[in-house]
Amino acid sequence: MAKKSEFIGAFVCIFDKSLSEVFLLSRNWEKKKRQGKTWEGGIRWGNVGGSVESGETPLQGCMREVKEETGLNLSPKDLVEVEVRRSLQGANPYTVHFYATSVNRNAKISLDDESTSYGWFKLESLPSGMFDSKEDLLKWRERLLTGPS
Repeated sequence: MAKKSEFIGAFVCIFDKSLSEVFLLSRNWEKKKRQGKTWEGGIRWGNVGGSVESGETPLQGCMREVKEETGLNLSPKDLVEVEVRRSLQGANPYTVHFYATSVNRNAKISLDDESTSYGWFKLESLPSGMFDSKEDLLKWRERLLTGPS
């Protein structure tokens, strides 16, 4: 069996200005199922992001995904790269870039059809069914505070 090409993704963890709440999207899994994509374990809530398109840098892909999925316009200076995860082994190699930022909690959000709703959640009371762990969110918040390493 031939190896699939490497998936390159870019996601952003969006915090409110006080960094006490995180913005999460409730993904439209019915649409994903129709596209042949599935997630196991009751995953529902996730950060903004997706695939980096050909010719884009991860940062450009992240800004595009934020605009498409939420209507928010971010500039490169708004985003701090907080982690890169990479696995080039196996049948599904990937590199995923994670960014963090903070925005005004009252910013106007315009969802596309990839999500059914969104919410702002206190870090102490996150919803069940999250793609990323609470530990990751806390780590990314700390890296947002201290800047890139």
